[in-house]
Amino acid sequence: IDLGTVRSLRIATIDDFDSEVTPRLAVALAKVLTPAELTVMTTPSLRILEDVAARRIDLGIAACPPQLPEGTSEIPLLRDPFVLAVPRGYLKEAPANTVVLDGLPFLRYEKSQLLGRQIAAHLARLRLAPEGRIEMDSNQAIFGLIASGAGWAITTPVGFLRARRFHDQVDLFRLPFAGFSRTISLFRRQEWMPEVASIIAETLRAILRVQVIEPGREAIPWIGEDLAILSDHTLRP
Repeated sequence: IDLGTVRSLRIATIDDFDSEVTPRLAVALAKVLTPAELTVMTTPSLRILEDVAARRIDLGIAACPPQLPEGTSEIPLLRDPFVLAVPRGYLKEAPANTVVLDGLPFLRYEKSQLLGRQIAAHLARLRLAPEGRIEMDSNQAIFGLIASGAGWAITTPVGFLRARRFHDQVDLFRLPFAGFSRTISLFRRQEWMPEVASIIAETLRAILRVQVIEPGREAIPWIGEDLAILSDHTLRP
């Protein structure tokens, strides 16, 4: 496919990829889309999905919602499992239940975020209601609070990699209840250049292998294949 035929490309991505993935994607696209006007912006997942559906952008890299907006297509990219994050040294090993966390408040991602909604929905399905009154819309702030000993959270390896400055002050463990994960995908309108979207998805997977999978598995050795690149044919859960 000759990407030189693309005259403009508007793409939005979640801020999880701000520092490592998005700049590399922009450079890669700029090299092959030389005649095109390239716009890359950072937006929350729910807004990205709305903008793709409304044709305000051509492509979006976002976490998958429970249902796709009408008229949109999805190319899965990354499985990002949820994990338990606690202050360094608070636990000696992965807990069997949440009782051992009762001495710490539960820190929540704000429910306007798809991440916060997914966590809240999973806890509701399991009939778990951990105590905690703090909701934050900032991943860095959540990890800053954990690092200071102010609480625990349910987060993901991608979120942990973003909070690099707090790595020495936070421990990650498997969840002490049924595990779950989020899928990060590339979204487009159904009529928008499927061949071009597939090429960009492969470019993204190559970047994610180096910038997310390899450092993620090194930082969290037990995560294994739970953190993984997904293929075009991966079925939605």
